[in-house]
Amino acid sequence: MKFINNKILTSTLASVVFLSVYPFSNPSQAWAASSDEIISNHIDNLIDFEGEHEKAKGWGEKKYKEWKERLTSEEKESIEYYTDFDYLEINQYLREVKGKLKTSDLNNTIKHIDSALKKGRISEPITVYRRAKGFSLGINNGLLVDWKNPNKIIKENISKISEMLIGKTKTEYGYISTSLSQDAASNFSKLPILLKIHLPVGTEAAYLGNLSTNPGENEVLIGRGFTYQIEKASIIELEGREYLEIEAKGKKDRKSWKYYMIS
Repeated sequence: MKFINNKILTSTLASVVFLSVYPFSNPSQAWAASSDEIISNHIDNLIDFEGEHEKAKGWGEKKYKEWKERLTSEEKESIEYYTDFDYLEINQYLREVKGKLKTSDLNNTIKHIDSALKKGRISEPITVYRRAKGFSLGINNGLLVDWKNPNKIIKENISKISEMLIGKTKTEYGYISTSLSQDAASNFSKLPILLKIHLPVGTEAAYLGNLSTNPGENEVLIGRGFTYQIEKASIIELEGREYLEIEAKGKKDRKSWKYYMIS
């Protein structure tokens, strides 16, 4: 795997990362899961474009060309609307009802997005990226970032943060917007957390390309109800700025998918 332009901090920081992350790096220590439920981070033929935006775009356009052609006009319109205006409202609604839809004007849009992503199941394991703030993972941002120097992670808190995260699973009741390449959405690149999620074959997700109102973001939209396990956390420095890189892996299938679907 390439590690271009990124470097794990050495000396004192390296010892902090080693001490805080290594004891939790074996997921069986924190969360019992059978090997057929969770895909390993060590995956044969895993596709990971890292920061190669143009290569990611070329692969995504080629891989999902036929998928786009199979979408209905309603599915395309719903995805475009989601990426332009409606993603905040839709995801807030889905999180509030925990995926069990009630009467809402949003249900029709959700139905079409669901059906579109179901047509786009992942056929090869890929890595996607998402920038985030601490609160999205239940971390107080004040615990993570030194606001006197926002380019720095508070190293003294890494052990506590690791205990909070490593081995935990998270189910996202809304859709998850990710990028096929790291920091393709440059306006989010300064957020203190980088989620690096390995998507197993069968994940309901698709590369949107020009279906998105922001095609330069190389967006891969993951279907609602997606569950992933956090496996590893490291402090990374990139161009003088530190961030917390979190590696996670997705469940191979969602046995409860029918729980979320609209009849």
